[in-house]
Amino acid sequence: MVFMGGNLFGSFILGSLGDTWGRKIVMFTGAILLFGSSLACTWSVNYIMFVALRFLSGTATTSCIGPAMIIAFETVDPDHRSHAAVAIELAWCIGEVILSGAAYFLRDWRQLQIAVSSPGVILLLYWFFMPESARWLLSKGRGEEAMRIVRRAARVNGKLTEIDMTKMKLEHHKSRNEIMPVFKSYRLLFRFIVVLILWFVLSLSYYGLTFNVGRIGYNVYLEFLVYAVLEMVAYISCLFINTRFGRKPLNIGGFLLAGVACVSSTLILQYVDGDKGWLIIALSAIGRMGVSAVFANIFVYTSELFPTTIRSFILAVSNFTTRIGAVIAPYISALGTNSVVSSTSLTFGVLSLVAAVLSCVLPETCNTKLPDSMGDMADQLSDVRNRQTRRNDIVPVKKDTTL
Repeated sequence: MVFMGGNLFGSFILGSLGDTWGRKIVMFTGAILLFGSSLACTWSVNYIMFVALRFLSGTATTSCIGPAMIIAFETVDPDHRSHAAVAIELAWCIGEVILSGAAYFLRDWRQLQIAVSSPGVILLLYWFFMPESARWLLSKGRGEEAMRIVRRAARVNGKLTEIDMTKMKLEHHKSRNEIMPVFKSYRLLFRFIVVLILWFVLSLSYYGLTFNVGRIGYNVYLEFLVYAVLEMVAYISCLFINTRFGRKPLNIGGFLLAGVACVSSTLILQYVDGDKGWLIIALSAIGRMGVSAVFANIFVYTSELFPTTIRSFILAVSNFTTRIGAVIAPYISALGTNSVVSSTSLTFGVLSLVAAVLSCVLPETCNTKLPDSMGDMADQLSDVRNRQTRRNDIVPVKKDTTL
């Protein structure tokens, strides 16, 4: 709970500073804090010290991951945003596979802590070669810096590109002024609330199913490995569905899969006799696979639903609601023994089905231009209203059959 509380604090405090300080400096600050606090946990002399360092590690995790993903989304074109998200999530799965092996062979927690914390030193090297988001620099009126990054990328990619600075939109937007229209427009406010609910349900289900590993009585290391492998399958499938059918169908389908799997496991526990442990594990893994697919999609989807000037703020608040779900998740999963596993699965299943229904009200954003300001958002909403008006104005004309 304390670690997830640190996630919550980091997402709301440090994560939102990405719109003001920049994506790179917030990410690097989180990387330093993550490496130092995680490694220091190894030498904790009492429980209070351990818990305090775990809180710092949780704070650093979200302040490191969030800006890194935003840089990835704001750097690539619309056709490759989902590729960036899936690449990051696949790296997450590789980490889970390595963690299951390390935990199996290193049963002493101090040795395991050193093993999983030491690679964090690699993150400290990012400062020397990871660029700031050119899109964020443009939104802050720092066009020359943004153009240097773009030109360097063009040279690395072997592209000969001449950039006309006079055609670039170099307006300096203040985040506070940009955020207020979200609360004044009922369309944007409703969209924002729906997104927050989706993030909450997503986190509660993902971490709840993860913390439920081993409670059915089988090998916890093997179960966690199965979860990690199926999660990897979900991310690879997400790449195909995301680019071919869009963000919205993937959101709906992933939540539906998770909801049906969790509710089915509840029914099996109630009405099927005999040894059904592995069947429950399989359904839980399928449910987590559906949730994982949405996890890979939701970062891209949310980033495309809101403009550059408030993107860090939106993702920070979304992460905040996510961490509330993560804080609650271990307690729902730890309700008791096998007799109440059905109630926890039912909770995750029903909430996932509700999230699937709510996903239907969000617009599709696949292959759309990433909005840079609230003006771009207003243009998008205006285009949608105009298309709806044109459709409503089309009245079928009856054929004149008189002679």
